[in-house]
Amino acid sequence: MKTIGLFSIMLSVATCHQDVFCKPRKAEVASSLSNKQRLNLQQRSPGAGDIVGPVIPRGGAGKSNASALLEKRKLEPGQYSIGKALEFHKAAWLPVSLAFSYYYNNFGYRACLMTALFGGYGINWVLKSHTFFDKNFYNDEMFIGPLSSVVVNMLLLSMFFFYPYLAAKNTDPISPLAVMSSVLLFSLGTFLHYGADAQKHYTLKFNGPGLITDGLFAKLRSPSYLGENLIFAAYTVVAGMKS
Repeated sequence: MKTIGLFSIMLSVATCHQDVFCKPRKAEVASSLSNKQRLNLQQRSPGAGDIVGPVIPRGGAGKSNASALLEKRKLEPGQYSIGKALEFHKAAWLPVSLAFSYYYNNFGYRACLMTALFGGYGINWVLKSHTFFDKNFYNDEMFIGPLSSVVVNMLLLSMFFFYPYLAAKNTDPISPLAVMSSVLLFSLGTFLHYGADAQKHYTLKFNGPGLITDGLFAKLRSPSYLGENLIFAAYTVVAGMKS
């Protein structure tokens, strides 16, 4: 009897932070509002397409103030940010995946493909953290705390290590269809996830805070979250089924 890796499916679903498609989208509503109504819309709770920060006129002084918003916050002694902790956590994804393959003596196509995709995501995250990082993870109070709280959060996020664990334990041959679909899902997901993060970062840098209504956010409210789910769907395909 075959059992599917249900836990890997649960992990994929758990990465969905909010609805990817939202009707009506704030970006669509904003296009038909007056300037005053747009200001009120920006001052309410932000969506994934929003750039969080004080409302600053685009251009001029707004650019210099926006640049200040993009700097990583200097923390007091004993305080740590989730952003910095995530850098170390994501950097561990490649060696952890390799460790599972070594422990189970499985360097087959399935395990190696998982290592490449899983480790590649971690490397991309570290690179992003030093180029167009998510400022909320470094600056927002809700993502800053003592070492104990950061450690607890990192332990909870370690549930994602079940992906390489399942792939390393699965010695069944991986099908060409699974290889093709996983690479396709991962590639598209990576484009959406990191492309959306880059668009938010550089829009804030050059235009100042405001509602993003173009580019990847023209049709999708949460392209970054959609990309993440496609990436983890790829991991689910690679983890596969165990006889």
